[in-house]
Amino acid sequence: MSTLFIIVFIMSIFHFIYEGIFVPSIRLKLRFEAFALRDKLRRLKANNENDINDEEYFLINDSVNNTIRLIPYTTIGFLGRALQDIIKNPELRRTISAKLEIIKKSKINEVRQISAENNEIIRRAFMVNSFAFVVYLSPIVIPVIFLSVALTLIVKKIKNLFIYLLNIPFYPESEVEKITNLTPVPA
Repeated sequence: MSTLFIIVFIMSIFHFIYEGIFVPSIRLKLRFEAFALRDKLRRLKANNENDINDEEYFLINDSVNNTIRLIPYTTIGFLGRALQDIIKNPELRRTISAKLEIIKKSKINEVRQISAENNEIIRRAFMVNSFAFVVYLSPIVIPVIFLSVALTLIVKKIKNLFIYLLNIPFYPESEVEKITNLTPVPA
């Protein structure tokens, strides 16, 4: 019982330090990176006004603004709800696909690069926000992974045994005699 108390106490200290000190500063850094990305997009639009169409510009600008707004909320639960919404809503899938296609077809490489950097920021925010959850689940996840690897190996061995078992009727009689110490059956 005291061991459990110590483990919970250590995890609560970890949680306080991680969520109270590290995560806010990392999120702030990510926000600043997203603001810099948005400024880069605006400079690109100002310098290449005729090359970047308004649809591309506003699409990327809105995407970066969403990233800035969603940095603290990108967690495993958020990702799960978003995926469920995408799966259930074909209109949303079409809208997202159309927007991604606009980015892919952009004639300006910097537009695609800004979009990729924006995706990297949201990915890093997800990792930062979900890290503590993974640490808390590690006492459960690590044994599950170990068991799944062990079961996979066991199943593979059993399959090999069945393959050999199915080949036994094709053994030459001399080999069968060696294995079983049986006398050959007269023909």
